[in-house]
Amino acid sequence: MAELTQPPAPKRLGQLPQLTELKDPDDDWTGITEARDRRRRQNRLNQRAYRKRKARNEEYANVTPEEVHTNGLLIFTTARERAVAYAFMQLVHMQHSLKNHRPALLPSLIRLNAVNAVSSNAVHIGIPLQGLCCDDVISPWNALGPSSADGTLVKSSCPESLRPTRLQIEIEHHPWVDLLPFPQLRDNMLKGYTSG
Repeated sequence: MAELTQPPAPKRLGQLPQLTELKDPDDDWTGITEARDRRRRQNRLNQRAYRKRKARNEEYANVTPEEVHTNGLLIFTTARERAVAYAFMQLVHMQHSLKNHRPALLPSLIRLNAVNAVSSNAVHIGIPLQGLCCDDVISPWNALGPSSADGTLVKSSCPESLRPTRLQIEIEHHPWVDLLPFPQLRDNMLKGYTSG
């Protein structure tokens, strides 16, 4: 009895890094032995990849480093810290625009994004960024006293999640607590602070 053989599996396109731009089987140069035909197919793939890279780079070329948000830099107390953070922001922006992502930068980028988010919250609330890292600063909700409880002294641009709670007005605390966009978390922190 003759042994049945299965037909060969069809070629799977685009498995090699050189074949990522493969769109149809005629572009596959891997089985071609004639040099001229192989070069023609390789050139077609390379041109396709080049045009795609060029279009992507033009898309990101319109974003300038000045558009990178720098409010968070005002939180840093020394000019050197601000310069280092700004240089890092420019590096990350450049790497992103070139689609050259480096995982080693991710932890620092997350920290810097958190600083930018906190600084944005401070701007919405009306807390000055300069000196926010000083230990002896008191929350503006405490400095303003009970009159801020009715919300008359809260900026209109202040989102609901950043509006002061009763505990924020009653308990003296550092403004960092005010910058967290979770009212229940802020209250829990203040309760923990007062209970020791």
